Amino acid sequence: MRRNAIILLLAAFLTAPATAGVKGGLLEAIERIEREEGALSIELYQPLQELGLTLLENGEHELALDTFRRMQHLIHQTFGVHAPEQMKSVELIIEAYSHMGDFAEVETQQRFIYDVAKRAFAPGDPNLTHAKARLARWYRNTARFDEALKLYRSALEELNKADEQRHVALLRAEALTLYLAGECCASEKLSEVAGIVANSDKFDFQEKRRAIVDHADMLTLERADGASVAYKTAFAENDDPIDAAMLGLRNPRAVTTAILSSRISFSSQRSIIDLPKESSVLFSNAKPLPVSIGNPVPVCSATVEEVLRTSNVATINGYFIDVDVEIDDRGRAQHIETDGNAPVALNRYLRSVLRETRYRPTTSSEGTASSSSISFRQTFAVDNGVAMTNDLSGWNALLTKQACQVVQRHGISVMNASVAAD
Repeated sequence: MRRNAIILLLAAFLTAPATAGVKGGLLEAIERIEREEGALSIELYQPLQELGLTLLENGEHELALDTFRRMQHLIHQTFGVHAPEQMKSVELIIEAYSHMGDFAEVETQQRFIYDVAKRAFAPGDPNLTHAKARLARWYRNTARFDEALKLYRSALEELNKADEQRHVALLRAEALTLYLAGECCASEKLSEVAGIVANSDKFDFQEKRRAIVDHADMLTLERADGASVAYKTAFAENDDPIDAAMLGLRNPRAVTTAILSSRISFSSQRSIIDLPKESSVLFSNAKPLPVSIGNPVPVCSATVEEVLRTSNVATINGYFIDVDVEIDDRGRAQHIETDGNAPVALNRYLRSVLRETRYRPTTSSEGTASSSSISFRQTFAVDNGVAMTNDLSGWNALLTKQACQVVQRHGISVMNASVAAD
């Protein structure tokens, strides 16, 4: 049966024009190995992986899934059902299901790959640490923050602290989870990161400065003491000025506060799930709009639909708002000027988000913050493949997406009851 399935798969592959340049070598390799060594030869693993990745890139998701499944079957036949050698094939199966929008299967495979790692590796083994972080990231990106934090903290407890880069990555992941959950205190985790990076020769001066600035930015988001001292410390690594910038929203509640203060009646409820992958691509089954849109300020797409009374992509893509925000020395918006072709109600919604947003003030080398302004053009182009950046602007984009999703599914009252108090 598997032999017949792969023949059908390869026949489909042959007819795909986008793969014409690579099909010959892969097909010949697969057919030769099957002929000489049999359909269960482990030597098929590598060409099958290349074939599956090519199919995935070409949008043939179901065929790619079948190929990755065959890779896993080869491992099962050669090493056993719970063999850790199958972890790469399961990761690829997860990727295929993600592209297909089958998140129930993604959940099943995420749990399975973690169970395989627990069976195969002892606590502290880097492979188990990676598996814990992977499942934690899945929980975090599906807004199950308690489960994510347990796994991140378990991984940190078992980690060999000499692995400074992995240590930093796990601490940043824990900080991001705390921020998305609206819990205290992400800045403490970023302070640990800054300390590790500052005393290590494994990070360059740009990474060291970034770690310090991220810590200071999070203190500003939290309105905690010590931001000015942290900004001043950054000048020990680099004399370049620290310019004013948008940092984002403090917590998920700010998303609903902006909607309420803009006086929009919110009625849309859609079954949507936006799930960032490790590769930093956001997959969504929302059509035609993802759960949030807008650049550089992310906003709830359903709220934009309420404002515009349309979900027409071409219409929404055509709007823009030129923005100038005057901020004080504490990073608060004092005056907002807007201009552009967007309707008044959409303008009002953006201004509400900007009032809830927190900003980094311009900071001198002495650590003195001063009032300043930032200017930008806000667009509403619809892009289902939003980049998940590592800096705090990327964190804010993810927070907005998750909060918008809760509001769309359950309404603002549930959202207000489900996040930490401000």
